Amino acid sequence: MYIFAANTQADTELAEKTKEFMDNPGLVVSWFKGVLPNIISFCVQLLLALFLFWVGKKLIKWVVKITARAMDKAKVDVSVSHFLGQLIKYVLYFILIFALLGIFGIATGSAVAVLLYRAACQTLPEGY
Repeated sequence: MYIFAANTQADTELAEKTKEFMDNPGLVVSWFKGVLPNIISFCVQLLLALFLFWVGKKLIKWVVKITARAMDKAKVDVSVSHFLGQLIKYVLYFILIFALLGIFGIATGSAVAVLLYRAACQTLPEGY
């Protein structure tokens, strides 16, 4: 019986809100007009981020290819060449992702500081 009463109350609230929207159709239009600029701004940011990711991906492939050719000319060992190529690729992707996060207004400075601190702590001797 209690569940039935709760559903009845929810149904009456829904009916009241539906009646309010039906009586005032300008309410929905005004809400949409208020939200539309935010939606358009987000879509522009998203398209810009996708385009920059595509360009960044092409540049990263180009840089990795050039470094691989340079290491082949210098007759660097294949395993070292492969390791450095992968290292360069992942570092550049890391930088690209942090740059893209900046487009959306996400503060990345503190995250970079923490990551650099952790890397420094792992490489320094214990006395420091």
